[in-house]
Amino acid sequence: MMPLVDKVVHFARPDNKPYTLCDGNGLSLFVACNGRRSWHFRFSWQKKQYRISLGVFPEVSLEEARALCRDSNELLGKGIDPRVYRQQTNSPAADSRLFRVFVRSWLAFKLKRLDSVFSREKKHVGGQVTAIQIERSLKRDILPFLGDRTLRDISREDVWAIQQRIEQRGTFAVAKKVRTWLKEMFAYAVALGELELNPASYLNELALPCYGKRMVNPFLSLEEIHELLSCLARYRGNLQTRLAIRLLLLTGVRLAHLRFAQVQHFDFKLSVWHVDVFRGRKVLENSDRSRLIYPAYVVPLSSQALSIVKKLCECAFPGQKYLLCHRLDPQQTISENTLNMALKRLGISGRLTSHGIRKMLFAAFKDLGYDDDLINTQLYHFSCEEIRRTYNHALYIEQRRTMMQEWADLLDAWEKEEQFKVVY
Repeated sequence: MMPLVDKVVHFARPDNKPYTLCDGNGLSLFVACNGRRSWHFRFSWQKKQYRISLGVFPEVSLEEARALCRDSNELLGKGIDPRVYRQQTNSPAADSRLFRVFVRSWLAFKLKRLDSVFSREKKHVGGQVTAIQIERSLKRDILPFLGDRTLRDISREDVWAIQQRIEQRGTFAVAKKVRTWLKEMFAYAVALGELELNPASYLNELALPCYGKRMVNPFLSLEEIHELLSCLARYRGNLQTRLAIRLLLLTGVRLAHLRFAQVQHFDFKLSVWHVDVFRGRKVLENSDRSRLIYPAYVVPLSSQALSIVKKLCECAFPGQKYLLCHRLDPQQTISENTLNMALKRLGISGRLTSHGIRKMLFAAFKDLGYDDDLINTQLYHFSCEEIRRTYNHALYIEQRRTMMQEWADLLDAWEKEEQFKVVY
């Protein structure tokens, strides 16, 4: 194998596939499809093959790369892992390719892609929610272990260890999301020519299943609702959060419908809520949204529910966009986890979620003998076929108003520990 010369390195041009030019002693020049030329040092450590970056040409010349290669081989001769030595000495070659620096460019790219998926109003909120989730996972589960490593220093074992730590906490849903994001991050690096292989590939094959029967969105029975009301009466958390839970109990709307509700959606004279139906309803992949006519969703408000809405309006900040605002940014809505965390603090963790409240109301209304059409219309239950038939969820307004007022009165009676029977 002939060593490289400056002329070959200088005129190395990109091809349809990335390729490598070897110099010897573990040093090679990696030429990516985008034309980027990087110096790589391949070595064996504890019977495993590794590769680290020594810089980018022409910032690092051939002679400088050979000098770095010699230094790395000398470290190996002394029984020192070049990767560990680089981290401890903070060498410039390492700092320029840190994972924490790369991940910021990937996140910006991902948010741009999200922008093309959602409509102009929804894409901003959807992208922001995704960014918050990714930032949370980066801070807690990824950057503490990979942040100060270079891309090429990260192995399949490193990313698998991250997955195992999350699974050991029992948070399998988080583990699934982090797996997806790690795979996307490194796929982006491969596409840019930063890596040849994706170390996060096939993590799904190593993922642990969630053993044991666990109800998704658990809910309380009719007999247990009194316990919920007692806990809620004693709860001294954020006023907005307390009112939001009560509003869910009094309406049965989806969490997303409540989170993105705006004051102009409420008609205080008619005591109704014109819900934004494009929130909280996922459209099937590859479906043409423009061909689906979403039925109107009009929710009649009991006097108790209307009082809560007015109270939330009184507590609003100037210029507040949503009925429920984020504690740090009045222009944004509350987190999707806010109400679930509050329900945990109530002392009923694992027994009720915010979406479980809808299930609880459905079961309670059935037990109380209400008509199925009233229940399904109130909870906005419909199929895709019903969408095409433009099933009108503005129907049964007065009947549903009676049902929801009786339900609100029943909750008041239970909270006061009085005997109360619904007339239907």
